[in-house]
Amino acid sequence: MNYDCSNMIRIRKALRLTQDYMCELLGISRVSYSRRENRQTTFKVKEMKIIADDFSKRMNRRLTIDDLFFS
Repeated sequence: MNYDCSNMIRIRKALRLTQDYMCELLGISRVSYSRRENRQTTFKVKEMKIIADDFSKRMNRRLTIDDLFFS
């Protein structure tokens, strides 16, 4: 799957969410999360959905996987 997570990272930082928070949200290690953000491994679709849902709640607007990873 070819995607760009730079928009997701930008929003994560704007929301002041740490990588540690994201690890807890996804239930993965810090190393695993860092590898995903650095595109050494890929986010699973399930993980993308969890992130989109969490960001949507925090921003009080609907964000899709496409908004975060494919725009």
